[in-house]
Amino acid sequence: MRGVRGWTWLVMAALLLPISACAPKRLAPVTNSPVPRPPRQATAPAAASDSLRLAPSAATALDSLPAEWRALLEQAAAEAGPPAPGGPAAGAGADGPADGAWPGEEAAALARTQVGKPYGWGATGPERFDCSGLALYVYRQLGIALPRVSADQASTGVHVDRTELRPGDLVFFSLRSAFDHVGIFLGNNRFVHAPRRQEPVRIDNLDDAWWNRAYKGARRVFGGDR
Repeated sequence: MRGVRGWTWLVMAALLLPISACAPKRLAPVTNSPVPRPPRQATAPAAASDSLRLAPSAATALDSLPAEWRALLEQAAAEAGPPAPGGPAAGAGADGPADGAWPGEEAAALARTQVGKPYGWGATGPERFDCSGLALYVYRQLGIALPRVSADQASTGVHVDRTELRPGDLVFFSLRSAFDHVGIFLGNNRFVHAPRRQEPVRIDNLDDAWWNRAYKGARRVFGGDR
């Protein structure tokens, strides 16, 4: 009987060993403490104005250059000279032509400065003018000698079509006889001239009915025979 009980305990022990060996280990209790995280770098979205930030001033940029580089830049600036003055090119509303401008621009500018001066038959300036005297005076200031009367001035230089007129061209009219009146073209269909007694030097438009009908042609002194 005792032998049977002994075997019974051995069989029970053998059956319990695998169960205890497969049981999971006890885990450490979970706490509510937060898990520390590495600090996050704040990154703000790029603003539109970031691309418009001003660059350092020119003076600061130059000061940061080596002395020999600054000397070379200053020498180059001195050799280049001052910048050309701004403003409109010579012509309507300008006092004179820019460098390299069409030479007739200067003739037109000089003629414009005579506006308002009184008419004088046979007068060639500088205080009074008749029509051909005005053209004679203006071109004389530019070193160009024109004939005295408009009929002879109409043979000076080269012929210019009306559609090709440029400032400084001489425009001719027939009021009573062929080529008996002359003016100086300004541009935009305008011309300056000394019209007649009792009327000062003034600006008129070629498209006005009177002058359009009386118009007979134009001559360009610059680039033609003088």
